[in-house]
Amino acid sequence: MSAEGGIRTPGTQSTTPMLSHPKANPVGRLAEVDQTTEAELKQAVLWGDPHAHSGMSSDGCETPDADCVAEMAGAPGKNMASKAADNGLDWFALTDHVEFGEYVDLSTGESLPIWDGMLDLVSRSRDEGAMLYAGYEWRDCSAGGTHHRTVIFESSAACSTLRPPACPLAKSPKTGFGMEGYLRREETGALSAKELFEFLNAASDTPGCETRWVAFAHHSAYTRPGEVNWQRSVDRMDNEVLLEIFSEHGSNECQDLSKDGCEFYTSKEVYSSQGSAQAALQAGLLVGFVAGTDSHDANPGSTEDGPGPVTTLQVVDGKGVPEVGYQRAPGGVTAVLLPPGQAPTEQAVFDGLLARHTVASTVVLDGLELWVEDPMGQTYLPGDQLPTGTYRLNLNLPYTPTSILLVDQYGESVMANDWFTVQLGEPRYLRIDLEIDGELERLWASPFFAI
Repeated sequence: MSAEGGIRTPGTQSTTPMLSHPKANPVGRLAEVDQTTEAELKQAVLWGDPHAHSGMSSDGCETPDADCVAEMAGAPGKNMASKAADNGLDWFALTDHVEFGEYVDLSTGESLPIWDGMLDLVSRSRDEGAMLYAGYEWRDCSAGGTHHRTVIFESSAACSTLRPPACPLAKSPKTGFGMEGYLRREETGALSAKELFEFLNAASDTPGCETRWVAFAHHSAYTRPGEVNWQRSVDRMDNEVLLEIFSEHGSNECQDLSKDGCEFYTSKEVYSSQGSAQAALQAGLLVGFVAGTDSHDANPGSTEDGPGPVTTLQVVDGKGVPEVGYQRAPGGVTAVLLPPGQAPTEQAVFDGLLARHTVASTVVLDGLELWVEDPMGQTYLPGDQLPTGTYRLNLNLPYTPTSILLVDQYGESVMANDWFTVQLGEPRYLRIDLEIDGELERLWASPFFAI
């Protein structure tokens, strides 16, 4: 790839779907630099799913055609890493619900501490094609609070103390789908987002438990199960670095759904504009974008099988049939873009997440390359804070896009040209639409911020 800059796409569109990539990391060349080795010119793009569930979640459903029991008896989630690799992922996060302490196999009566089970899956995943991070889905249980956040840890040996209970309830055990049971945690944990972030800041620095972590709002613009209001200080955390812009719940992008393109996978009846990505940018948050499947069938990166099963299991003709509850979309995936020369490691994935070097997408796109450069040739990635000025967009895609827009925090958009301006107080992000096999696919690159 040469260094002329500008938006580059193939002259003809492939007729073969390119919805997955080999386990070898796709690489692209940034700028040509004299006396630079080939390795230093590579940009690794690591595709992942930051939010997926196994049978250790109360609404997990690993086998919809077999009463949703775990695929491996006594070992829910065991096939997740190989499935993720088959779906084109380099990494994913297992984020089963935090309010339960033990998984119970009701067919044998044996119980398994959920956190121990998750960490065991993390250690096993290294040989199964996709890097796995342990985390959880947390729910705000403060007065009037209902929104959810996803928490992910870098360390594969994260202490159990980093998993504070939320929403403790008296009912125990709770039977979920099929032959599963879950023992609720009775102790009180982090009930509000502020308590959660304060707890994680302190606990992750405890000797023996040191680890990096990231937390972001899940389905932030939907009143069911629960929305965020970015204007409220109790919902907006100072060290918020990521925002989920798309999942099986739908798109959380726009504050004004009447603007062009904002009807993309949204449900107006349960949509709250104050929880949108654009509202977060208006509130001054420097957040990057991620997308996940919220897969409830132990199938990370499954963007082609429609919304996953959740909420209830109906009995039809003597068999359990999962009912789709709040899931409305196929879900999405997240690309972590690495600087040239950075090795594609577990640490690099977390570096990219914390630096907001991310692109949210409805589909894995092998061959994606994206960066900008200033007139002097200095390169930057989405999510970076840039000096105020003009920058050249470099973009490579395996399909010809139908539109490439620069969108500001108010939803105003312009067609993206080779050069664009970044100004103080005006974050701008790329929204890229493509048509693949007659279906509209969308990418959202994390905003560029001026300093």
